[in-house]
Amino acid sequence: MDTQQSNARKEDSKTKEEDAAVDAELAKAIMSRSFHPSILGPEPWEGYIFSDLEIRIKESTDLYGAVLWPSAMVLCHFLETNRDEHNMMDKNVIELGAGTGLVSIVSSLLGAKVTSTDLPDVLGNLQYNVMRNTKGRCKYIPLVTELFWGQEVEQRFPRATHCFDYILAADVVYSHPYLEELMDTFDYLCQENTQILWAMRFRLDKENRFVDRFRQRFNLEELYNLPSLSIKLAGSYMYTLPSLISSGNYHMIIGEGREEEEEEEEEEEEEEEEEEVQQEDGGDQDKEEQKDIKEQYKPAWAPCFCIRIDKDVYYFAGQKIIIEGALDSYAGTVWPGALTLCHYFDTHRQQWNLVDKTVLEIGAGTGLLSIVATFLGAAATATDLPEVLGNLLANMMRNTRGRCRHTPQVAALSWGHDLEHSYPPSVHHYDYVLAADVVYHHDFLDELLATMKHFCRPGTTLIWANKVRFETDLTFTENFKKAFNTSMLVEDGEMKIFMATCRD
Repeated sequence: MDTQQSNARKEDSKTKEEDAAVDAELAKAIMSRSFHPSILGPEPWEGYIFSDLEIRIKESTDLYGAVLWPSAMVLCHFLETNRDEHNMMDKNVIELGAGTGLVSIVSSLLGAKVTSTDLPDVLGNLQYNVMRNTKGRCKYIPLVTELFWGQEVEQRFPRATHCFDYILAADVVYSHPYLEELMDTFDYLCQENTQILWAMRFRLDKENRFVDRFRQRFNLEELYNLPSLSIKLAGSYMYTLPSLISSGNYHMIIGEGREEEEEEEEEEEEEEEEEEVQQEDGGDQDKEEQKDIKEQYKPAWAPCFCIRIDKDVYYFAGQKIIIEGALDSYAGTVWPGALTLCHYFDTHRQQWNLVDKTVLEIGAGTGLLSIVATFLGAAATATDLPEVLGNLLANMMRNTRGRCRHTPQVAALSWGHDLEHSYPPSVHHYDYVLAADVVYHHDFLDELLATMKHFCRPGTTLIWANKVRFETDLTFTENFKKAFNTSMLVEDGEMKIFMATCRD
């Protein structure tokens, strides 16, 4: 008897060691997906490799939703390594509490039609990350929209037009006053044939109780269990992931539909079989109509990234911004420099407080940067060529009317042309001059530099964002550095943000 118990203990110990080895190997594989920049710059980002693509995520340490929590990596790894069983291609997917957007980005790269949701104050960073990492790289443009759990879910996502194949959630059980609303949101969005993939780290008893209640509504199957996942990060201020997590208990749970009584399920199956026999042709037609509804799937209130080819929706400063472009003009497109500057000012408000500051934007184009500056409290003047002003003015008025501290101004400005007369320094003095991706019209770069020098007077700070595309960009940059006292605020690949002041 003692021998049998001893053997049993040995077998149990061996099994635990094997499980621990598998756990350690899987945890290592997951965490190896991340990397950090080799050169530390002023703006933090973290890198990840999924779908054989580099993904760069920018975070904000002052918001739970703007930090990438480890469960997101667990869920992304699962999606990529289980494509046969959970094929995202052409699936309708919604992510709850998307945060920095990593799960939504990976799902999009895997071929899904993704709706990425979170609270309004998170959407600026979320929108930036999603667009930055998916533009031109995925089959479907992901949609980014606000979602308050349990509030107006039915109006925002009516079941007639919003049937999701997958609901994804990573580390959403953290805001404990809203667990009831989270449960209601799961309950409403989970229709027949909807699968929930949910990764979380258990921290408090409330999370365990939430799972117990979740089991009462859904069938659960444990897919991953990583009780010994250890994460250690450098103590640099650049990295905003939790740096003191030495052990964790990560679970990945799949919930499929709601629990039904077996007799009710059998009755439904029998009724479906009878309908198939009696209405074979009609049933096929209904299925095709349902398929068409799924394929047309669009939000009722159109809170998407791209509504149509010439209109985009962005979220900065906690505001929804609709930008209408013009495909026949350089100035009718939102270029990467504008998005980079909008994100920079939105996430560096203490460093760059624009409240009640006078701001001039040169080459404003669609007006996005001036709109964001206005929402951040500035008295902004957006300038561009006369032929651009119609669309610029429409975007400015549409987005800022009744929503800002100072009414923005729109004015014509031809670089280098009669500036002393049109904009005399005694009248037109600005705290900030902003420019984003203005180095594109290479026949007028001398005029551009002259315009910058005209407006950048003592007491003025010039902020210029530019993506290097041509050799002439580098030449202009050298001339820019000679003309001003300059420093680099951000260097992210080919994208750079410069700060400049006039030389006394």
